[in-house]
Amino acid sequence: MKSGINIKSITSIFLIIVACISCENTPKLYADYVWDPEIEKLKGDNLKAWIEEAPFNGKWDPTKTEDGKAVLTTNEEQLFPFIGNYKKEDGTLNNTEDVYQKTRMFFKDDKRGESFVHVTLLTHDEELFVNESYSEMGNVAFSGVNAINESYRATLKETKATNNGKNVKSGIYWVRTNYITYCMAFCQKKNMVFQVAFPCEEVNKQKAVSKIKEVNRTLQLKLHEWDIVKPEDLEVNPEPKTFWKDPYAHIFSNKRYFLLSDLSVKLANTKFEEIRSKDTDVDYLFAYEGPLGEVKLAFSKKETDFSEQEYPNEMGEKTFTSILEYPHGFESNRKIYINKNEKGNRVYFEGQTYFKDNHILDIRYSYPIGDTEAKAVIENALARLKISSTI
Repeated sequence: MKSGINIKSITSIFLIIVACISCENTPKLYADYVWDPEIEKLKGDNLKAWIEEAPFNGKWDPTKTEDGKAVLTTNEEQLFPFIGNYKKEDGTLNNTEDVYQKTRMFFKDDKRGESFVHVTLLTHDEELFVNESYSEMGNVAFSGVNAINESYRATLKETKATNNGKNVKSGIYWVRTNYITYCMAFCQKKNMVFQVAFPCEEVNKQKAVSKIKEVNRTLQLKLHEWDIVKPEDLEVNPEPKTFWKDPYAHIFSNKRYFLLSDLSVKLANTKFEEIRSKDTDVDYLFAYEGPLGEVKLAFSKKETDFSEQEYPNEMGEKTFTSILEYPHGFESNRKIYINKNEKGNRVYFEGQTYFKDNHILDIRYSYPIGDTEAKAVIENALARLKISSTI
């Protein structure tokens, strides 16, 4: 006789309960964020209803056949590799911590082609950026093993119609993908990010201007920059300034994939420059001359017999006097064990954290006593260390 309850069902129920308990016990990082009333109105079903009013003909679901009866396994990012694909300063958005809600609407017009509107509501106010280029691999569901040989790319050209104000950021770009040119308009109002793209050749600047103004008016975006945009504003900017720039220095090449690095240190927009170290024990040295004297930050990789689990008790806590913890860093459980001392007019730090593959990361930095800027820059870099999990 067969039981009415099978093991798979019990396992599924158990996992759901565990997930729910886990979610309840996990604090929301931005639960205290105060939403702008106009943006808050868009939460939930209102977001989809809003963008459905976009001034395009022929609502289209690329996941279904034309008769709407059959479901297709369509990779929307292959059609539009740039759709909703933003970066925050530190890199890729975290869909759990950064994204509150997102939705998109596709349109297909026999005469004008395929267009889309995409909106993201963030959990907090943080500036986002678009990339200068995007690349997506093929879809295994369509192409099987050949998917790895397929690539879908998009390249963006920034126009002169860009603005970055206190609460509003906007930009208009020409995008080339799948042999089609699109005009893409992007804007961010506090924690709302809006994107629209439609087919348009670069020579048809008046057409692009008219459509952008229509979108602005119909969806009541109230963007002054889009109200006054002119065809000449859509000339390509020879010196683009709005694309995302990687803020990390990538060091320690991966032993198997030499194009990848095992450690990334956030040093962009700082005065640090990599210099050759005279100390043979130092693998990488970054330094700059501050107002009170030289500031140094050095990294080295050293072998250890301890595993990642053994290291804290067997070495870290026994060798060092203090611990730096970064609960809101990239690795919330990472601890850097340090010793601090002052000699002459300088502060010296020596620290370690477990690296990978039976190696520890040795960190040394020093700066003049009283240089609070140097202290803040170094601590910010350490809080955002990225150690690759690639073997």
